[in-house]
Amino acid sequence: MQFLGIVFLLLDIVTAVHAVRTGRTRPWVMVILFVPLVGALVYLIAIMIPELMASRRSPLPDTEPEDIASLEAKLSRTPSSLNRENIVRAYIRKGRYAQAIDTARGGLRGKRVEAHLRMLLVEAHLEQGEPDEARSVLTELEARSPNLDPQRRLLLLGRVACAEGSLETAATHFEEAARVGRGEEAHYRLAQTLDRLGRTEEAQKIFTKILQRAESADPAYTTAQAQWIRSARRASRG
Repeated sequence: MQFLGIVFLLLDIVTAVHAVRTGRTRPWVMVILFVPLVGALVYLIAIMIPELMASRRSPLPDTEPEDIASLEAKLSRTPSSLNRENIVRAYIRKGRYAQAIDTARGGLRGKRVEAHLRMLLVEAHLEQGEPDEARSVLTELEARSPNLDPQRRLLLLGRVACAEGSLETAATHFEEAARVGRGEEAHYRLAQTLDRLGRTEEAQKIFTKILQRAESADPAYTTAQAQWIRSARRASRG
């Protein structure tokens, strides 16, 4: 019984820490603390397990893009959410934004939220130079799926604000995105935005830190973050 008590306490601690670090303080921390074990189990089932499953989805790696014709054939044979996401991602990577938008919207019929697909739709509208449409899709997504990945949500909010010319707001979103999640995209976009605001010294410090982290990081991390590390290296004046 004592062992189980320790396990339950650890579960409460782990879920509470996760809620704080991912920006879900309200209402989850209160639920976990005031309803021990039950609150932690609810959080685990509602938030942590879906996030883990999402992280194990297999989008196409940027380093080895699959042929678009092959992806189109896969979607035609099996119109699953994952196949649709992969072809939309490939269209975006190739600059075929109109096709990305049409294909993404083709998978949004009915009542299913399809959060990953909607986030790709936001990206496609941004790349197409359509910030109003991107804002509309993101606003609807936030209303329909309040438990979005906090970092990706903040990154998209920042990109939309940038496209609208609201650089101070964008910088705030990117700074928060860098705080709540891993990876270098948020740091790079924050530095880039600060540079556009004329805060060059702050921007350069962030670019330098990105490169310093890359030097000491393991190969898997540097491979995953290669795009942002390269961009930081180009932007750095150090």
